[in-house]
Amino acid sequence: FRRVLFRSKDARLLRKLIPPSLEVREANSIVDSIDFALHDLVGKNAGLPVWALLGGLRQPWVQGMQVVHTDTVAGMVERALDYHRMGGYRLFKLKPIGDAAQDREVMLKIREKLGPNTTFFVDPNYSLKTDAQGAVDYVLALADAGLDTIEDPIDCDWQTYRWIQDRIPVRLMIDGHARTPQSVLDIIAHRCARSINIHANWASGFSPAIHKASLAALGGLDTIIGSTYYLGFGVAAYQTLAAVIPTRHICEQSNMSEDLKRIGVKKEYATHDGKITISHAPGLGVEPDWNAIDAMTRTSITIQ
Repeated sequence: FRRVLFRSKDARLLRKLIPPSLEVREANSIVDSIDFALHDLVGKNAGLPVWALLGGLRQPWVQGMQVVHTDTVAGMVERALDYHRMGGYRLFKLKPIGDAAQDREVMLKIREKLGPNTTFFVDPNYSLKTDAQGAVDYVLALADAGLDTIEDPIDCDWQTYRWIQDRIPVRLMIDGHARTPQSVLDIIAHRCARSINIHANWASGFSPAIHKASLAALGGLDTIIGSTYYLGFGVAAYQTLAAVIPTRHICEQSNMSEDLKRIGVKKEYATHDGKITISHAPGLGVEPDWNAIDAMTRTSITIQ
């Protein structure tokens, strides 16, 4: 393994070290872990940041987007204000209540506190109990309250997505149906959205994610990076990914220390005014906190 790894001169060949048997949907998280670790190892040995191995930064920072989960109107507003106090965020992804009047109230009250530059992605995850016309009506009710993007409003075919996108003034973003290169090509061919989401733990490593984002850009689509509960290295990897792909450089994968008391690295990337600064240190630029990792992965049982 070491001979293959260090004889190679092209970091793009790192992907070839991962067995093809893992190129299946169920193994995406496993492949993420291997792929990110390989890039971190090679970067640290070469004295280069991972973004240099991937072709260079398109932007030195990415726009962080915190997720505000479904709650009461007051609870969602307070959660957004908490995130603003922690990292200066003014871009939020709302997991909405699903009622247009209440969701509009959440957005307006957050903007009342944080100012008119505050904007929102709204991600119902197909939960809107309505048809295509109802989805359009829902979006139009929120459009002037700071809505930037509606993600996966209902589960439908490409033609219906196209019908919705043609009738709303904001971006329609597809996530659940945009997880393969062929799906991205289908979205482009049907002109049924303006953006796709590469969801964290679905990227299957750097190379496939960059490939999908590049296809999207060629077809006129934006790409943003989603989130999951990676506790350190995965967070840094997805934030780095957001900085090397084309277009918007929005990363929903924000620092987990803003949500959790215990993470697996000593220090995450710095965040100011909602902007996550990408590290220039070798590898992914984060170091393991072995005490925290041991506490999260070892179980002690005392038998008396």
